[in-house]
Amino acid sequence: MRHNKVLKVHLSDSLDSPLSIPPVLYFLLFFIAIALFVMDAEGMRPAKILKDAYQESLDNTLSGVQTKVQAWQRLVDDWKNLYEADQINQDLKATIVSLREKVRTAEASLKDLEILKEQVHFLPSKPLSFVTTRIRRYNYGPSARRMLIETREHPAIAPRHIVTAHYAMVGRILSVGSGGAEVLLITDKASRVPVIGEMSRQTALLQGTNGQSLEMRYTHNRVFMHGEMLLTTGDDAFLPAGIPVAKIVIKEGGTYAAPLYHPKDIDLVQVLY
Repeated sequence: MRHNKVLKVHLSDSLDSPLSIPPVLYFLLFFIAIALFVMDAEGMRPAKILKDAYQESLDNTLSGVQTKVQAWQRLVDDWKNLYEADQINQDLKATIVSLREKVRTAEASLKDLEILKEQVHFLPSKPLSFVTTRIRRYNYGPSARRMLIETREHPAIAPRHIVTAHYAMVGRILSVGSGGAEVLLITDKASRVPVIGEMSRQTALLQGTNGQSLEMRYTHNRVFMHGEMLLTTGDDAFLPAGIPVAKIVIKEGGTYAAPLYHPKDIDLVQVLY
């Protein structure tokens, strides 16, 4: 029994004691572990892992930098566009200021032109053309002052043309027919002629009275001078400016305009067209 007990003790010691594994086996296991750690059997080598991680980090960093560069580039482009827009705006402001100055200059020039035009308005406007024809007859009735002129040799004569005699206005063409042209004299009650005073620059509307005087209307409370010449204003598209029409007569009974001609004193007239 004693021998069995001793044998049992020795067997248990040999199984539980670490010295039962030889040191060479530990060294071999350590070498295999190092080899497996260093070897890249399935891509698990630490160097490759670190390299891949570094590459991924680098790619992410470059991508972020590129995104920021693009953002800055867009910002720079926006600032550039804003700068160009501001320059264009400044140029437009300068152009507007220049145009306003030109408009003011033009308005001043226009006023000067109107003043000059008013000052020289008494000068007769040069007609495009005129023809001279004879008077066929007068029609002096109680309600009309008309005359008939010859038109057979003058086909250019047409209604609304101005008729003058001795450089003064006689009337206007009413109608043209085979027998001649009928003229509405300025003394006819249906006649209206806008005029302006040669000296006073007073404007008025001359209206016929079927007599040898003309009524002045719309004189705007300005004073005419005795003997002052009244000229056409040119307000009518068919009536040139500066044609003498009548002269001012001031008497105790009032002020009126007298024609510059008498029908009995003229045989020929000029038709402006």
